[in-house]
Amino acid sequence: TLILVILGLVMVYSASAIWADQNLGNSLYFIKKQLFWTCLGLLAMSTLSRFNYNKLKEWMVPILIITVVTLIAALFSMPIAGVKRWIRLGPVGLQPSEFAKLFTVIYLANYIAKKGERLADFFRGLVPLFVILGLLCIFIWVEPDFGTTFTIMILTVLLLYIGGASLRHLGWLSAFTIPFVI
Repeated sequence: TLILVILGLVMVYSASAIWADQNLGNSLYFIKKQLFWTCLGLLAMSTLSRFNYNKLKEWMVPILIITVVTLIAALFSMPIAGVKRWIRLGPVGLQPSEFAKLFTVIYLANYIAKKGERLADFFRGLVPLFVILGLLCIFIWVEPDFGTTFTIMILTVLLLYIGGASLRHLGWLSAFTIPFVI
């Protein structure tokens, strides 16, 4: 991971140094910003690696509510390049759909662990899940952010397949969503 981070920093510098020097008078402008966020990210990664992720089960409903509220808030934010995906908090911009991807993985892992054998039953096992994740996808789709919507759909199908859901049910789900993807 650290090698990828270093490689990314090198790429940012090589792609931006000349432009930053000519237009901003500082060839290190973008690399400094990237380095700051890299250090902050590594600190967050180090801190969160010590967190007992099993405690997230207790926080599933509040995390869902926060995710939905921030997705709705993004729809009422000022558009950037014609889309409403970002929430500005001072100098920091948050993209709630990124949190929705993380929530999807956490929620699916918890759901699959709790439901187990009931995943084979379409109506009792899968429909409640599709309602919640479908709601997230609708909010993200309206932004519009088709890439994240598609990513969440693929994540859902893959994790449900790994979790033991019926391949036939997942096939029907995929067939149902193909018109929306197109």
